[in-house]
Amino acid sequence: MAPEQGPPARRPNSPLTVERSEVATAREATLRLLDAIGLSAAVQVSLEADGIFVDVGLPARGPRGKTRPHTLPAGRQAMLIGAIQHLVHLIVRHEFPSAPPVYLAPAGQREQRLSQLQGKTVAVARIVLESGREMALDVVYEYEMKTVRDALKQFPSLEVRVVGVGEELRRNVIIAPARR
Repeated sequence: MAPEQGPPARRPNSPLTVERSEVATAREATLRLLDAIGLSAAVQVSLEADGIFVDVGLPARGPRGKTRPHTLPAGRQAMLIGAIQHLVHLIVRHEFPSAPPVYLAPAGQREQRLSQLQGKTVAVARIVLESGREMALDVVYEYEMKTVRDALKQFPSLEVRVVGVGEELRRNVIIAPARR
């Protein structure tokens, strides 16, 4: 009788294997945390160049503003999402130290946020051009910096500075007249 063989050994440099494992870990951790606090939600996870993105379909408000069971007020939902994001990030980084950052948001909110950020960046850029003074933009995530830089391409006389760069996932952004 031949000895049983376990699963094939994972090649350490195989990006497809590592990506799938990071994504699977993020998905499983999110589902387990939601289940532990009594919420059920649809969870979609994708791996992109800027990080692991987890879209969580939390229950929405019903007709006439009535909440469905397990629905949270918007402020509490944001706090909960932030806490779960932090925990999922720690879990994924524990298993995969070189894993990209994990970003968690209610389903569809990321696209909405990027659109609003682009509009706000253009509005702040116009104010900076008129006043000649630098202004702070919202605190943004690392992956949102591309949206800010793309929006500022139409303003070559302005520059963007980041304050507080480090291991933080969020950045303080300053839009200022370009130094000469």
